[in-house]
Amino acid sequence: MRDTAAELLNLYAIRAGRKGHAFEFSERDYQAFAEGFGFEETPDQHSAIEAVLKDMRAGFPMESPGVR
Repeated sequence: MRDTAAELLNLYAIRAGRKGHAFEFSERDYQAFAEGFGFEETPDQHSAIEAVLKDMRAGFPMESPGVR
């Protein structure tokens, strides 16, 4: 467990030092996209979408398998 914890701490330290790509967000474009979705969002889906959009605008690296 200690080795795994050390690896995770190292990974997060490396990630914290990197700059990610901050995506520009257009509410108008997003609404146009969302209107094409033929289903009603559940509260959990809405929360997940908001979290992803927040991450995409933040400019920090997101989870990426195999990145070290």
